[in-house]
Amino acid sequence: MTDESITPDELWLFFQEPAQVAGLLFAGLADESFEGSLDQLVTPESAPGWGDFSEVRGALKSIVKPGIVSRGSRALGAENLVAYIGVIPNVVEGYWVEEESVVEFAGVFTMVYYDSNRWLAHSFGQYVRPEQIQYLQ
Repeated sequence: MTDESITPDELWLFFQEPAQVAGLLFAGLADESFEGSLDQLVTPESAPGWGDFSEVRGALKSIVKPGIVSRGSRALGAENLVAYIGVIPNVVEGYWVEEESVVEFAGVFTMVYYDSNRWLAHSFGQYVRPEQIQYLQ
């Protein structure tokens, strides 16, 4: 599929799932040759903290064989506003976890439902609680 074949409705639907947006950001950060606009995937308020994305690229490089989960979790009390998408180490190939299990994340994308119409990344690293996100106050 080429970029020209994506309709505005399809693009809008893409931004309705926090794991998809985090996955795109993860892929763009992992690929040094990525020329896309990563800043379009982060909240305007958090953009200064991301800078040129070199710090988070370095953090991802420090994780041995990183992989990103396809489904995240939601913040208690702010389920419709904040989601957490984990990055796990030592992923050789994709796999499904069919029962509940404890997974240790090497880092977490904190995602925010922004302007009531799309998910964007707020940060990468530790979990950020909803009350710590200026945009939500």
